[in-house]
Amino acid sequence: MSRQIMTPLFLIIFFTYAVACGRGSQGASGSEQKREVATEAIKFTSIDYDPLTAPAKVAAKVNYAISIIAKSGNEVCRGTTQINIMSNLELKFPTGTVKCLMLTLDLSRILGDSFLSANPGLGNFTSDGKVLYIKEIGKATFDPPRPFFLGPLVQNPDDYKDFKLTVPETVTVNDPEANVSLSGTGQFDVEVLSVGGKYSNELSPANKFNNVMRWAISSSGFDGVPTKYGLLYKKMEWYWNTQPLMIPKIVISGDLAAFIGSSSGGSGISRLVGDVTISLSVKDFEYGT
Repeated sequence: MSRQIMTPLFLIIFFTYAVACGRGSQGASGSEQKREVATEAIKFTSIDYDPLTAPAKVAAKVNYAISIIAKSGNEVCRGTTQINIMSNLELKFPTGTVKCLMLTLDLSRILGDSFLSANPGLGNFTSDGKVLYIKEIGKATFDPPRPFFLGPLVQNPDDYKDFKLTVPETVTVNDPEANVSLSGTGQFDVEVLSVGGKYSNELSPANKFNNVMRWAISSSGFDGVPTKYGLLYKKMEWYWNTQPLMIPKIVISGDLAAFIGSSSGGSGISRLVGDVTISLSVKDFEYGT
């Protein structure tokens, strides 16, 4: 399928808005369609304003339990954090770092600032109707543009059942401030693991999510290129509940030591050599008003 250039309106907005609404205006122009989908999604979260002209508001305040698991499979620590899902679907962090026993996890860089470091210029985003691709993230440039999210307009999640995609890539990194100039080859694999699934956990047994679209994006190769450049996580798995809108779980795995500090002279970091898995599971939440 051919790709069309997308005007970036944040990285997650159209994907989540369209899934939440489950529909869009077929006959409207591009800008009108975006406005209708966005407005319907905001009605869905009971926020009465036009997201294209008004400042973003908090759509949901979510408390997550965080678990950090070392390569050995042992849980190094667990903690909690709050993430605010904004009406424009940006993720906001009241506290950018999370202390977990002796470790400090820079969650804002992993889930927030890293996404926002993408070049917002026209032409940086393209879509083939199934997947949103991005050419530049921070200091990293991908050829061809790398898959980033499903969508951006997911009108019917069932269309993604058993969806798989593999994209061979070359990434080039130019970071003069760090005196880094390198490149590597690898590939990204996108897979929809389930559609219309259910999710619950023992932390929040009263909250049962019955419309979960679970998907993952994995990377392999890219030898010699640090994970922090271009979000080269080994795997990032998303659980999206489409109605009501919620992200009940996120799982990230890879060489994440660059995002984790220690308050004890590095003794905690020494246990995190190699792949680390960070899991965020919803504990409780409240929707904005």
